[in-house]
Amino acid sequence: MKIIGTVFAFLAALLIGVYIFLFTSAGHGIILPMIEQKIKEATQLENVKITQFDLSPSHLDMMLLLEQQTVFTNADFSLFSQTLDAQYSVDIDDLKVFEKLVKTALSGTFMTKGAVQGKFDNLDIKGVAKLASGDIAYDLNINGSNINDIGFTVVDLHIAKLLTMLNQPQYIQGKLQAKGKISSQNLENITFHANVDSGKVNTQVVKKSLEIVVPKSDFKLDTKIDIEKKTGTYVVDVDSSLAKIKSAGKINLLKMGIDSVYSVDVQSLALLEPIIGMKLNGAFATNGTINGDRKMMHIEGKSNLASSTTSYHVELEKLAPKLIKAKISNAKLDSLLHMLNQPKYAKANVDIDATINSLDKLDGKIVTTLKKGVLNRTIMKKEFELALPKNSTFSGVIHTNLNDTMIVSNTNIKSFAANIKTKKTAFDISSAKLTTDYLLNVPSLSKLYFLTQQKMKGKIDVTGDVTFDKTLLATFHSNKFGGTIDGKLDNDKLKVETKNLRSLEMLDMMYYPKIFKSTLKAQLDYNLTSKKGLSKVIMENGKFLTNEAMSMLKNLTTYDLTLEVYKTANLTTKIDDTMLYSTLDMKSKNSQIVSKKLNMNTAKSTIDADIDVKYRKYDLGIKLAGPIANPKVKVDVGDVLKNKAKEALNKKLGKDAEAELKQKLNEKIGEDVRKNLGGLLKGLF
Repeated sequence: MKIIGTVFAFLAALLIGVYIFLFTSAGHGIILPMIEQKIKEATQLENVKITQFDLSPSHLDMMLLLEQQTVFTNADFSLFSQTLDAQYSVDIDDLKVFEKLVKTALSGTFMTKGAVQGKFDNLDIKGVAKLASGDIAYDLNINGSNINDIGFTVVDLHIAKLLTMLNQPQYIQGKLQAKGKISSQNLENITFHANVDSGKVNTQVVKKSLEIVVPKSDFKLDTKIDIEKKTGTYVVDVDSSLAKIKSAGKINLLKMGIDSVYSVDVQSLALLEPIIGMKLNGAFATNGTINGDRKMMHIEGKSNLASSTTSYHVELEKLAPKLIKAKISNAKLDSLLHMLNQPKYAKANVDIDATINSLDKLDGKIVTTLKKGVLNRTIMKKEFELALPKNSTFSGVIHTNLNDTMIVSNTNIKSFAANIKTKKTAFDISSAKLTTDYLLNVPSLSKLYFLTQQKMKGKIDVTGDVTFDKTLLATFHSNKFGGTIDGKLDNDKLKVETKNLRSLEMLDMMYYPKIFKSTLKAQLDYNLTSKKGLSKVIMENGKFLTNEAMSMLKNLTTYDLTLEVYKTANLTTKIDDTMLYSTLDMKSKNSQIVSKKLNMNTAKSTIDADIDVKYRKYDLGIKLAGPIANPKVKVDVGDVLKNKAKEALNKKLGKDAEAELKQKLNEKIGEDVRKNLGGLLKGLF
C-alpha cells in the first residue's frame, strides 16, 4: 500500500506539474520560447513572436506575429472526447516575408479566415480568402494525414495581379472564374471548371520582358475536367484573335493516358509575324487525334497547308518524339510562296513524304517532288527583268537523308532551259557548313536567249562544287569549243581560265560571221563587290577568213590579208563596273592591227573605238561608235589606197568621179566592217 501511495503521489505531482507547465503564466514563460523557436525553424523566419497565448484544458486563444504578419486562432477543444471547434484568421500585408519558406519571390497581400471542426483525426475546414482581388471560398477534410474532399470556388481573380504576386510580368489580363472538387490527395475524383471571358495580352509588357512584339489579342478560355476513379473527360476551348484551339477527350491519371481530338485554326497568319519574326499570309488549320499514355503516345492529324492534302503521324515515347511521319500531297507552290510572303514566282504541285525517326540525333528520310511547274513570266519580269518564254516549265525530285547533324540530299531538277543534278548536297547543322557538287546541263543554248539576249546554238555541260562555310567557294568546269573553261568564285573574287578554245566554234555558236580563225586562251580576275577586274585574251595562230571586207582589200591592194598568220594576238581589258577599257595588238609578218582605245559600255551596249590596220605599205583607220551590234563606222583608207583607187577610176570614168569614188569606197568598207566586226566585238565582250 505504501508503494501504491507513492505512485499515486508521483502521478499527482506530475499532473500538477504538467498543468502548471501548460496552463499557467509561469509555465507559458517556459513553453512559449520553445514554440517560437520551432516556428522559426519551420518557417525560416527571423521575427516570430507569440503576442497572445491563453490556454486552458478546453480553450485556446493565440495571436502569432510572423514578421509582423498576424495569425489568430480561437479554439474550443476537449482532450477527453478529442474534438475541436476553432476559428482562425490570417492577415498578411506583405507576402515577401515568406519567400524563404516557398523558395520563390512573392509580393502582395493575402487574407483568409475560417473554421475548423471535428475530431482531432477527422477535421473539416471551411474558409474564405482574398487573393489578387479575387474571392475564394474553400472547404476540405483532414483525416489523419490525408487531405480529402477539397472544394473551392474562385470569383474574379485578377490574373495580372496574381502574376505580380508571383514576381512575374503582367503578360495577360483578365478575371478568372473557377470551381472545383478534388476527392483526395490521390486525385481519385476531380471536377473542375474554369473560364476567362475577357482576357487580353499585354503587348507592351511582352515586348519589354520578352523582346517579342505581339499583336493586340483578346481571348476567351473555357476548360472542364471530370474525373471519377482516376478516369474521365476534359474539354479545353481557347478562342482568341490569333487562333482558335479546341481539344476534348478522355484521360486516365493512372497511366497518364489520353484519348482525344484537337483542332487548331489560325484565320490570319499575318498576326503571328511579331511572334515568329517573319511575315506570313493566309490561313492555317489542322485537326487530329491523340491517344496513348506516358510510355507511348500517338498523334494523328490532317492539315490544309498551302491548299494541300496533308497527313501526319507522331509517336512520343516517354513524352519525347520517337517517330514523325508526314505526307503532303499536291501542295500549291504559289500558295506556299504567298504564305511565306514571297512573290508567286511559279506554280507547281509539291509532294513531300517524310519519315523522321529521331530529332535528338537526326535520323530520317524526306522525298520532295515538284510536278507541273510553270514559272510566272510577269513576276520574273518584274523581280529579275527576265523575259521568259511561254511555257517555262520545270519539275524535279529531291531525296534527303537526315543523319545526326547532317542533312544530305541528291537533286534532279529539269526545266525548259536547263537541267541540274547534285549527287551529294550536305548541310551540317552544328557548323552551318554547306557543300555540294553539281552538273548543269543545257541541251539547247537557244533557250537561254531570255537570259543572255544573244542568239546561240549547241549545248553545254558545266560541272563543279560549292562550299559555304561562312564564306562562299564555288568552282566550275566545262569542255567546250575544243578546249576547257575553268573558274573559281572565292566569296567575291572570281577567277576564270580558258585553254585551247577554237574561235570558229565560238563564233558559230553565237551566229556571228566566221571572220577569224584561231585558238585562244583567256584569264579573268574580277571582284563582284567592287565590280572591277582584268581580262587577258591571247589568240594564237590566227587567220582572217575570206569575207567582203577582205576581198575588197585584196582588190585594192592586190595582197591577200587572209594569208597572214597572227602567231599571237592580245586583247587586254580593264573592267570598271559597266565600262570595259581594252587594248588590242595583233601582228603578223606583213600586217599589224592595233587599238589603244577600244572602250565599251555594257549597260548601254555601246562602243567607242579607234582601230589602226597596217598591211604592207597601206594604212587603214577605223572608228567605231554607237551600238555594239550595229556600230557607226568611219573609215580612213589612207593616201596609198586613195591614189590607187584614183588611178583605177581615172582610167574608167575620168577625174570628175574622184570624190564620188572616195565616198563609195569609205561606205563600202565601212559597211563590210560593220557586218563582220560588229557581231564579233559583241561576242568577245
